[in-house]
Amino acid sequence: MKKLPIILLGLCIALFSGCFKDKGNYDLRPINEIAMRPSVGDTIVMQQFDTLRIAMRLEQSMPADESQFTYRWNVYPYPNGGTNLDLGDGRDLAAPIGLKPGKYRLQYTITAPQTDIPYIKTFLLEVTGLLGEGWLVLEQKADGTQDVNIITPQDRVIRDLYQTANGTSFPEGTHRLHVMNASIFQYIFAYGTQDAVQVDPNSFGRLNGLADWFFQSGKSGTVNNHFVVTYGFGSFLMLNGELYAEPNLPNAATQYGAPIRGDWELSKYVIQMDFNGQSIFFDNKHQRFLLYASNRLNGFSNPAEQAFDMNNVDKQLVYAGPSLSSYYNCVMKDNDADRYYVYRINYLAAVPAAETYTIDDAPDFAQATAFASSKLYYHIYYAAGNKLYLLDIPARRARLVYTFPVGETIKTLKLKQSMAMFELYDDNNKTLGVATEDNGQGKLYEFSISNTGDFEDGKYKRLFDGFGSILDLTYKNKPF
Repeated sequence: MKKLPIILLGLCIALFSGCFKDKGNYDLRPINEIAMRPSVGDTIVMQQFDTLRIAMRLEQSMPADESQFTYRWNVYPYPNGGTNLDLGDGRDLAAPIGLKPGKYRLQYTITAPQTDIPYIKTFLLEVTGLLGEGWLVLEQKADGTQDVNIITPQDRVIRDLYQTANGTSFPEGTHRLHVMNASIFQYIFAYGTQDAVQVDPNSFGRLNGLADWFFQSGKSGTVNNHFVVTYGFGSFLMLNGELYAEPNLPNAATQYGAPIRGDWELSKYVIQMDFNGQSIFFDNKHQRFLLYASNRLNGFSNPAEQAFDMNNVDKQLVYAGPSLSSYYNCVMKDNDADRYYVYRINYLAAVPAAETYTIDDAPDFAQATAFASSKLYYHIYYAAGNKLYLLDIPARRARLVYTFPVGETIKTLKLKQSMAMFELYDDNNKTLGVATEDNGQGKLYEFSISNTGDFEDGKYKRLFDGFGSILDLTYKNKPF
């Protein structure tokens, strides 16, 4: 019973307290409420490297000068988050989207300076792939930098992939592209005069640079060759003429150790083998072939039945390219005369020096600047000036297959050609890309090859122009 007076006292105090007025000094003002009306819906689906355009209409409860607002458009992966990328700082958005295919959250933020209150609108952005397959064209631009474009099978040309994805240019003097297919993986590299980069095959975003490919820090220079054996285990890199080897699959973290040194000067042309990390190199200094195995370069045995001496060729290697099955075609030249030969090597045979052919009748062969060896026929295409020839190896003679317009010079040519275990095209070794130049203006011609090695209907199938000087050309297939 003693608790009852205490409870009644507390209730009285609470009752009297409610009768006092709050005399605090509060300055309550209305704020400008902003509603955003975008020109698109909340879900946006677009193709990679298209330009995303969104117009934004603003409705304000207390109209103010929109130029005084701050705007931000940014995007990040969805649903797990990740790198946040700024796309623009204007009221409306017009930005090329170089993101890799996937889903993203696009965020639009407005901040009024009077209140610093952010107003946020989000969208679900789905980017569909566009870079799976096509011709990669490396061009020299008017400002002296280099970038890569892709020509899709649907005839679409998507330009400046590296600049769009990274906001910067390739390393200085980039002159070569390489699509490397190792087992089920695809890697893309670009090589400059003192540096190189690996890029993501889906977005062309930079993954790493030349210095990251070695345990020793500070490596720089020119990459002469870079490849993997067909079944993937065994990768090789030639830097400044020195050979580095790694027995495992290449990847974004591949690092090479010390170079394999010896009394040789290795050619950039290599006979790439299928497995066991083996490949055959040519020594320009002693004009001989050397077999790489178990981290060493060795000579060959000298059986009587071989077509030529692998250890003493006594000729210059002009070009080497893959042929049918496990054969390679090696174009050789006499040391003291313009006399040319094709030496064929079967890298899987117990006696690899398989065949020799003289080249008896091949117009402009001494002036040839580019070659492409077929893996379907005994043929080598070669370019001289504005003329394209086909060398028939068993016939020991060449014939003219196409003449480009006067003023155009052939810069490079590339067969659409499988070099990996799982990489196949419907037109494997049946499509040839030829890049030409006329006063700094580049063109790409695509030819379909008939069963005789000539071009179907005697003309090109597709033509693309509007490029700067084309430095290199290669074909990117869809990753396995």
